[in-house]
Amino acid sequence: MASSSSSSDDPSGAVDYLQSTVGQLLTEAIAAVAKERPVDAVAFLSTWLRTHAKEHVKEPSRPPKPPAEEPSQPSQQLPAEDLTALAVGPVFPPTPWSPWPNPEVTALSEFLSTAQWVGEGAWEKAIECVEKTTNATGVYVGLFDTDSEGIDTAATEEEKAAPVVRYVHASASHKGLVGTCLPQGQGATWRVWEKVVAEEGQEEEEAPEGQASKSKGRPYPSVYVEDVLDATPPLQPIKFFDMTRLGSFIAVPIVYQSCISPAGIDIAVEHIKAVKERDAKLAELRAQRAEKEAEEAEKAAEKEAAGAGAGEEGGAEGGGEGEKEGGEAAMEPEEAVPEIPLPELPGVEVKYALCLDTLGQSRPLPSSVVGCIEEIADSVGEALRRTEEAAVWEAAKEREEGWVGAAQEAVTKGLEVVNEVIEEGEKEAMAKLEEAGVAVTDEAKKVASLKAHYQGMAQLLKHLQTHLLELATNKIPESFHVPIVSTALTVLGHPPSAMSVPGKTKPSWEPTRALWGEQPLADLIAYDPTGVKTYTHPTQRIAKIAAAVEAFPTIEDIDKTHPPLGALHRFLTALVKVRQADVAWRKTLTDSKKALLAEQTDLQAKIKAKEEDKKRKAAEKEAAKAAAAAAAEGGEGEKEGEGEGGEGGGAAEEEEGKEEGEEEGEMPELVDLKALESEIAEMEKDDDLQDI
Repeated sequence: MASSSSSSDDPSGAVDYLQSTVGQLLTEAIAAVAKERPVDAVAFLSTWLRTHAKEHVKEPSRPPKPPAEEPSQPSQQLPAEDLTALAVGPVFPPTPWSPWPNPEVTALSEFLSTAQWVGEGAWEKAIECVEKTTNATGVYVGLFDTDSEGIDTAATEEEKAAPVVRYVHASASHKGLVGTCLPQGQGATWRVWEKVVAEEGQEEEEAPEGQASKSKGRPYPSVYVEDVLDATPPLQPIKFFDMTRLGSFIAVPIVYQSCISPAGIDIAVEHIKAVKERDAKLAELRAQRAEKEAEEAEKAAEKEAAGAGAGEEGGAEGGGEGEKEGGEAAMEPEEAVPEIPLPELPGVEVKYALCLDTLGQSRPLPSSVVGCIEEIADSVGEALRRTEEAAVWEAAKEREEGWVGAAQEAVTKGLEVVNEVIEEGEKEAMAKLEEAGVAVTDEAKKVASLKAHYQGMAQLLKHLQTHLLELATNKIPESFHVPIVSTALTVLGHPPSAMSVPGKTKPSWEPTRALWGEQPLADLIAYDPTGVKTYTHPTQRIAKIAAAVEAFPTIEDIDKTHPPLGALHRFLTALVKVRQADVAWRKTLTDSKKALLAEQTDLQAKIKAKEEDKKRKAAEKEAAKAAAAAAAEGGEGEKEGEGEGGEGGGAAEEEEGKEEGEEEGEMPELVDLKALESEIAEMEKDDDLQDI
């Protein structure tokens, strides 16, 4: 505040003060930048000033550490096109967080504790919570990915074979980071997946200034870099994706065991069967017990009735025996219910890193923020584990309860209806061909028959609409789910990028099932595979679709676990067959029209030449007549000769007329060449013709 008031009261004094204190230093620093011309001028300038300070300025004694402050609002936000920096810094095992009252974190924990699935929406909520809690410039999530697809093409073969950090979720300011990869060994993120090895009896230690302290119970550490520009030991050099900026960097691990796998479902199914068999056996034993108790009660009643007519002593003895037998029956112990412990489902370790930075802000984040991020990360990790395990048991329950059998029955009934549709469709298709005047060749008949079969398969999909729409909620796919459903979506024009995670080209289940629904299914049922097709993406070509269908498992194998997908397999197979037959037929038609065009072009050229020759001869004849008329004033001999010549001329004219009549009688039918060329050009627009 003092410097501010003095500068306003005496500007010249402020200038003198700055010149005497930092003016010369800044001059030397800027000169060094101009001389070296570094790629990153800001980082160079920062390093130069720090080095100068260490060499020329005695470091003052450090005052006691003040209490951690809450992060302030950012003084400057990165524009959307700016990416983030990943700092390579020291790794400190994380510390338990002593949170300030934070309703955002509490609300997120409650939401995740009841979430049915951790999808894109849940990740967005977690990222938003981190942003609001820390005022971070950017928040992003990296996945430990052993598939290096999408890594920089300039990478070496060794780098391509190594795992990568693939950024899969990000805040709005860092969306450009999603889909990019960080090679192994670069950046601080990799350090969060190095397990903490705690010595026996080791207690929690007080953290050095700006570092996270050790904590118990967390097998993986968190990374906290207070100042990403501080490249002095023990910090390693810092890597930036974009412009160098001041700020802090934090990365917190999210590591859990994912039990989603066909093997996990099989184990869960066996457990459900074992429990049902045990319960059925117990029910049978209890029924037998009840029956036995009823018989004993009936016998006791009979004895009691018989003893009522005898003497008092006999009745007493009979009653005593009945009471004894009844008491023995009641004393028989209940069968112990055998315990069947829940099986341990096989899992695969999945690793995420929840990262944030404050690049461009005025002050660093305090180390206490790490505990807050760890709490959020733990909530996300537990929700992932819980929802995936629940999905496995749900899938196992559906399979064990006979979902497959019910679906197969629906397919069988649908096929019975479809056979009638196919038969009627073939008759209707043939009638339409005859009405249109199309030559009913063998190829045309084949297309008509295959199209009728295809329309029958479309009706089968309509019959199984409810079962097929359930694919959108299927969280655990079989190996054939992705190829079959993604191929169906490709037919409708969805590119591979829409069905894959950012940075990859191969479809995966989450984005694929997100596209599936009522409208795509309706569009698929109404799709006409015949006629000229121009595609928005080359993967829509029938050659690509046919190759994909060829790679599907057999329909029999698919029907064992998911009959509705077997029906979709039948539909796509029928689509490929009718499309290939239609393209081949139209290729034949196109070739025949091209041949007709060549023939007609030649014929009409000849006709035109003959007409021009005819006009020339007519002109010559008229010229000859004019010459003869001019010479008509000659002698009698000339008249006689002229008369003879006239007779000869008349004969010649008669012969010419006869030839013209014969030519006109042999004249073939002519077509409009421009219309034929236009028709051929329209047929050749078909993208599939290029693959034949």
